[in-house]
Formats: sequence, C-alpha cells, structure tokens
Amino acid sequence: ALSMLALSVSFLRGARHITRRLARISDTMTAIHHGDDQARAQDDESDEIARLARHFNELLDALATQNRARLAAQKDVAEEASRRRALFAMNRDGIVVLNTDCSVFEANPRFAEMLGYTPEEMAQLHIWDWERNFTPTQLLEMARSVGPEGELFETTQLRRDGTRYPAEILSSWVEWGGQTYFMCSVRDITERQQIAAELE
Repeated sequence: ALSMLALSVSFLRGARHITRRLARISDTMTAIHHGDDQARAQDDESDEIARLARHFNELLDALATQNRARLAAQKDVAEEASRRRALFAMNRDGIVVLNTDCSVFEANPRFAEMLGYTPEEMAQLHIWDWERNFTPTQLLEMARSVGPEGELFETTQLRRDGTRYPAEILSSWVEWGGQTYFMCSVRDITERQQIAAELE
C-alpha cells in the first residue's frame, strides 16, 4: 500500500509538471493570438515536450520573418502608389485613363479642369463626350488599334461650356491587375498654334 501511495504521489507530481509545461506552450499561443509577436515557449528540458516547444518557437520565428517581409513589401507598394498618385494629380498635362469601351476609368484634376468638369463627373463620361473630330465607332477602332509604344496625334476637344480647343494627344495601352486600359496624355496646344500662326 505504501508503495502504491508513493507511486501515485510520484505520478501526480510528474503529471502536474507536464501539465505546467504544456500550459506554458498554451499561454504562448494565447499571447501570440492577442498580438504579442515576441512571445515564445520556454522549456529547458530535453524530452519530447521540450522538442515540441522548440519546434513551436521555430515556427513562430519563421512566421514573424514572413510577416515582417510582407509588411515591408506592403509599405513599399503603398509608397510607390503614393508617389504615382502625386505625379498623376500634379501633372501639368491632362491625363485620362479609359476602359476598353472608351468610358472614363479615371482622370486627373488637370484634365477635368481643361474640360470644365470635376474628376468625379469625368467618371460618368465617354471619350466621345469631348472628342469631336471622330465618331464613336472611329474612336473605338482607334483605341483598339493603339500599340504599347503609343500614338501621337492632334485633335479638337469640346469643353463643358461648348467651347473648343486644339489638343495634342499621346495615347497608349496599359495593363493593371489583368485588365487593359487606354491612357491618354492631353496637352492644350492653343498657344502653340497661335504662335505658329503669327510666325507664318
């Protein structure tokens, strides 16, 4: 009976020790779940539970490294997008991005100002709402035939108030997110034509 009692006490102590060690791993998982990326399981022994804790820590280290790399990549993408957005918004020329059906995907403030619209109003338009030298059918065909190297041509564009101005267009197609768009850089060449006429 004494032997059985001693064995039971020894077993209970061992079980309690194992339970505490497993609880430390569980506490580490809880800490990670609550945002403590530095939490690690502590176990200085050399049995299966200790190996489990070490493997668990190695997995956490690998995940932390991947997360840091992902955050750094996201930061780089956000900074690049911010730089491109600033260039798009501050460009002295008008810039308009068209869908394949020639509806406006996006226009920078300068182009909206040239036509007398807001950028939000531009999103409701098609290219033939301001382009007057070509029919809608011709414009669709021209858009589909534009190469990646771009095309340069002159045309006449209609403002919201009914006035017109001569424009120089540099158009090309671009791909974003698996979608094809047509980008046009638009420059008002009224002054240039006036100077040329005076010189002539």
